[in-house]
Amino acid sequence: MTTALELQTIALREFTSAGYAGTSIQRIADLAGVSKAAVLYHFASKEELLTAAIEPALDEIEVVLERLLRAGDQADERGVRAFVTEFVDFLLRRPLEVHLFINQSRSLREIPAIARAEGFMTGIAQYCQERLDDEEDRVRVAIALAGSAYAVAASRDYQPPTVGDEPTASTGFEGEAVRTSLIQVMTEILAPTPIARRS
Repeated sequence: MTTALELQTIALREFTSAGYAGTSIQRIADLAGVSKAAVLYHFASKEELLTAAIEPALDEIEVVLERLLRAGDQADERGVRAFVTEFVDFLLRRPLEVHLFINQSRSLREIPAIARAEGFMTGIAQYCQERLDDEEDRVRVAIALAGSAYAVAASRDYQPPTVGDEPTASTGFEGEAVRTSLIQVMTEILAPTPIARRS
């Protein structure tokens, strides 16, 4: 029998590749090899399934934001690197969710879980923007944050697999070398800003 977690995984891949609006409960059932009733046994609606699928990622990004806010104005160079590392690790751990947030959040904001995701991402951006007076620094931070998220989200093939398959192979954005490079490049982009220079 297909578990609720397996259904969440299948649904997340399908929501990412075909879009939330283009995905039906029946399609998820077909991919899982179960009846529509079996999916509805675990999840009363497509929205409930989406929420269950992205909630672990939302909990993770909430922790990233809370740590950033606790650092306040005391964030030194090590603190910035710690944030960048945590942010990059989140992106690499949760590429499907990041892809969904980047590409579909505007059309899905009426869904509370998506609104929550937008709130966290806005919170991170506001934290950085409020500490910058220079427009060039603001652009630099926006590029570092959004660019790294987009690079990870856009680097993968999100075609939905059949039940039992491993996630679809990426196009190279995985492994320790990519992680190290993302951390280094983000840190270099942020280096000229007061956020990174604060000591």
